[in-house]
Amino acid sequence: MKKLLIVLGAGASIDFGMPKVSDVDKLFEKLASIHFPIIENRASVNDNLYNWVKNNFNANELKSLNYEDIMFKVQNIASFSKNHKIYYGSNSEYIPPKEFPKIRSYYKYETIANSDELIKMNAVLNHGLLTNLREKGKNLQTAKEPELDQIKQFFNFLGQDYEMGFVNLNHDNVLLSALPELKTGFDKNTGKFDSEMFYNNEWNFCYHIHGSIHFNMEDDNITWKEDLNEKFGLGAPNRRSFDTEEGATHPMSTIITGKDKINQIYREPFRQYFLSLDRKIYESDTILFIGYGFNDSYINELIRTHSKDKSKQRNLVVIDYKDENMDCLAKVGGDDWAQKMLNTSNNHFTDMRSGNINWNDVPNKVSEFIKAQTFEYSNDRDNPLFVWYSGFLDACNHRDKILKALKGDFYFPDKPHDVQEY
Repeated sequence: MKKLLIVLGAGASIDFGMPKVSDVDKLFEKLASIHFPIIENRASVNDNLYNWVKNNFNANELKSLNYEDIMFKVQNIASFSKNHKIYYGSNSEYIPPKEFPKIRSYYKYETIANSDELIKMNAVLNHGLLTNLREKGKNLQTAKEPELDQIKQFFNFLGQDYEMGFVNLNHDNVLLSALPELKTGFDKNTGKFDSEMFYNNEWNFCYHIHGSIHFNMEDDNITWKEDLNEKFGLGAPNRRSFDTEEGATHPMSTIITGKDKINQIYREPFRQYFLSLDRKIYESDTILFIGYGFNDSYINELIRTHSKDKSKQRNLVVIDYKDENMDCLAKVGGDDWAQKMLNTSNNHFTDMRSGNINWNDVPNKVSEFIKAQTFEYSNDRDNPLFVWYSGFLDACNHRDKILKALKGDFYFPDKPHDVQEY
């Protein structure tokens, strides 16, 4: 049976009550206002240490409110200096000199913020996200039962034609609530990571490559705790941090945040997941991306490299929810998400075309693809790419179309530039 690798990003969980990227940004603002408020020269947009970083360093980059970018800035700035100023230096050319603001620290005393406070804030925000997701996960089965059943039926349908494996970039329990039989590498009876079970190379797996709300930490070891209502071990704010060779400091946490993920995945089980990822991409016949923002460069590069290997052609199918007013890929190449997606799949926006033979020209807006319930696809036969714009749950309602795209059965065999009408 052919193998289908499925990459799940944040967009796959939004319909299940999990926070959007912008919601996490708001959560971090709230937590920083409680634990790291600025207490002098206070302004509404600069009222805590998190917002101070967001608004003062590469602010134009951060208009998307991508908390991963901001956390990366927090981690970088924390590594520059132990005093109260940031100067130009070999590692900080892109950051102008800044004086740290006066804050009330996590331990409630007044101080001029420094790298220690930023390191502590990184741990507090990291743990706050984990706690928030755990609370949402506790009631998921009852609150979202119809939606969970919908994706269960969708994956079971695909499973008739494929062995499946999931690279889950989310920390939540949405996927495992629908498909609890997936293998995570952990023995659910003992909670321990089972290397022998993990390395048997079977599919039907779920790699929580950035951590999970089910991960529990005792000492420095990560174990699996099935019941989210049980008591979990100490969180990152009460644990030591660890330093990389490059000088970055990261919290000892059960989830990984920020852009510097490569330096955080050398612990078990992150290491095992990561080192197995290249092989799983190689073994796959088709790759399905659901709600993935294409922001993890190490995953993109692995897929891009294997896409160049023409000894085994893989169809790439992307499911995401996009605003109807977004320009389609064929017109201007879309947004940053689109550029990263096209680069990962070795495509160019000039390769993209409509997925409906009733159109003489490619539509200008994504709304036309959503209305027609079809794909925008690549005309490059060597790099098959199909993009579905109306979200995960809507795709579940059109599973026959998704399966056709996964199989590459989208073209008329005798008309290479036309497509079947669905």
